Amino acid sequence: MAVKIRACSKNAPIGALLTAQFAREKLDVIEVEWGNTTCLEVDGGQDGNVTFNTGAAISRYVARLVPSLGLYGSTALQRTEVDHWITFALGSSFCERRFKDTLGLLDGALSGVTYLVGSTVTLADLHVWGTLFVSERWRSVLDRHEGPVNVVRWYTLLSSDERFRRVVESIPTSALTKPTSQPFENSDHLPTGRKEEGKFVELPGAQKGKLVVRFPPEASGYLHIGHAKAALLNQYYQVAFDGKLILRFDDTNPSPFRCHGATYVPICLLLFLPALARICRLLPAISLSLSRL
Repeated sequence: MAVKIRACSKNAPIGALLTAQFAREKLDVIEVEWGNTTCLEVDGGQDGNVTFNTGAAISRYVARLVPSLGLYGSTALQRTEVDHWITFALGSSFCERRFKDTLGLLDGALSGVTYLVGSTVTLADLHVWGTLFVSERWRSVLDRHEGPVNVVRWYTLLSSDERFRRVVESIPTSALTKPTSQPFENSDHLPTGRKEEGKFVELPGAQKGKLVVRFPPEASGYLHIGHAKAALLNQYYQVAFDGKLILRFDDTNPSPFRCHGATYVPICLLLFLPALARICRLLPAISLSLSRL
């Protein structure tokens, strides 16, 4: 199967290029050409051509073509964690004001482990490494030998991999300039053709540092995957716009609901929130008052 990726020569999609390099172990042909935009066009058969126009979307698609490599994780939880780290890498976490705190969070996540997710390299490592690679602030930290020990260990390990070196050597000098800080990658000048579905929508009027989102679980019955989706959606925009996320709990009146549903709400909360904290790497961890539940 032939895969042809067009990479922007002014803002290289490092994560997608690394994914393509890893996938070459299984796919017959992967071509990369440099141009003014980043995209991958796929023949969708009767549905027409599908165009992926962000590095993250391209990485996810290519990783799914070679599931045996485990680039997108091997379980549903690992895939969710991989998605979190990709969002983390593409958001505003590495901006100048938050850079030190971000390195501290990353250092904690890498404590006692080799890779960000699981026991092998995943898209999480590829995208976070790529963000650090093009960061002038990170280069300065390395030059002064001030990097957190776990982050430096992880970064050095990946940098020594032959596949990483091949990608670095293939990148034009113009593509290594510092990219502009945008919460959404390549949101303008989309190529023609059908756009990929499932993208995060833009928030007209939202301002960096002023966005406030809230998540009330609204416990009117059993908690389900929809609650997790709503929570992660709010957390994404909070990270992307460097805003605030308010986790709000309302008192629940069990009288309108069936008894068994209301009875299990506290249990669901106990199971759901720690899992959400783990997925989102929320620090400090969410604490619950068992006496009130």
